[in-house]
Amino acid sequence: MIFKVRGCTLSTLLNNIDGNNVMARTITKHTKKQADIGKRIDRFIEKLESVPQKSSKVLTIVRNEKRWLGIESNDLRYSLRTTKAYLTRYRAAISERLPFHDTFESKWGKLVEKYPELSSINTTNSSPKNVMRKVVKAKAEIKDKTTGLYDDLNQLQICHRAYALIKLRDGQSATIKADDKAKVVKGKTKKLRISKKTATAAATQNLNSDSLYRQATALMLCCGRRPVELFRSASFEKIDESTVLFKGQTKGKARGARDNYEIPILFVSADAFLKAFTAFREKTVSRGFHQLTNKLVNARISADISDTARKMLLNDNAVLYTCRSVYANTVAEMHPDTDRDILMAGILGHEHDDVNTVNSYQAIYLTDDSIESCAESYSTAKPKKRKRVAALGLEKTEEIEQKKPATRNKRAVVFEKMQADADQLGRAVSSLHAWAVEYLKSHPDAIFTQTMITKTKPTSRPAIKKWLELVAGK
Repeated sequence: MIFKVRGCTLSTLLNNIDGNNVMARTITKHTKKQADIGKRIDRFIEKLESVPQKSSKVLTIVRNEKRWLGIESNDLRYSLRTTKAYLTRYRAAISERLPFHDTFESKWGKLVEKYPELSSINTTNSSPKNVMRKVVKAKAEIKDKTTGLYDDLNQLQICHRAYALIKLRDGQSATIKADDKAKVVKGKTKKLRISKKTATAAATQNLNSDSLYRQATALMLCCGRRPVELFRSASFEKIDESTVLFKGQTKGKARGARDNYEIPILFVSADAFLKAFTAFREKTVSRGFHQLTNKLVNARISADISDTARKMLLNDNAVLYTCRSVYANTVAEMHPDTDRDILMAGILGHEHDDVNTVNSYQAIYLTDDSIESCAESYSTAKPKKRKRVAALGLEKTEEIEQKKPATRNKRAVVFEKMQADADQLGRAVSSLHAWAVEYLKSHPDAIFTQTMITKTKPTSRPAIKKWLELVAGK
């Protein structure tokens, strides 16, 4: 019996695991489109601007937004960490774009009269955000925290009333963590079925692959490090045949995470891993990754590594961090008598007292399924199309959406006329637009997308989004 998976035979698909044959480039993202949180925040601010600050409608607007985020019901739309990050963006927008709290002016005047030293803080032409920073700095300089000045500054409300409302309730974070923990224990959040045999084959057969992203995925399966660490900051020293000392962690340092610690190496020996990593790092340096910031490296590689992980692990729902999940759960299965949370927090580089952050890494099943059965069940749904740019040298297949070349002079002239509009959106957008004009002259059929721009001219994602909105349809 011959299984057909995405137009190729089972044998072709299995060969694809070791990278010997090249499948057509297909995009297998089947996740729901997430709302553009930036536009959502813009609409939120517009609603608040349309009502008086003392109006009860302010509370209604904030409650509706918290209900959409899932905060009101403890059933979060996003992960807890992502929700906190989005709430920070909401508050930042409020402090930058909305007026001061309606009681700020009168209370600040009284404070300046009571404490003359506060007169050095100019609030006349400052935004609430800038004033808040100055007040925080003034509080930090107060040595005696029991003074009346410190207490008065603590009680001062600077930003719009919505600022204090758009947040998690006291103790809600711990409650959500406990609920998530219970779901993981019961297996309710386990969505991915990853075969141990498939993971082993993917790691061992791609460890020395010529493909940068296949090799990166294999290294992640072996050591569990983040992609940006492998591409830029990581270094390893051999401890024994299955253990190395890892240095170069990129996250958690501000919260006291360790900078170097021992980690086990899976699937291959430490020597084989170190040899492959050295060759991999030479590739990344030759391609200039060491000159980019961590943020730009992530923007450049995330989509490609996720695509590669899906193909290598034979699971359409896999993403790049699935490799870390496979690593952590495999190590945990090797030590059944050790507390799973503490062990996974340790090998993933999280703080020892922050064990709940590893819950998301437990949301997979490690199975004993054969590679053949995984290939048989591999999704046959039609993959999504993604635009590609011929100028990047990416191979074209029937699965890749084509676009007829546009007239060079017409597009270039249109873009040149829009330079003034781009200048008003900031230096990054202006620079990106000027580059696009020149790029069109030599690549008239270019299709500009976030992925294309990130790979060709590394730029911050907010700037890319602003520019794409500016030139939409041109």
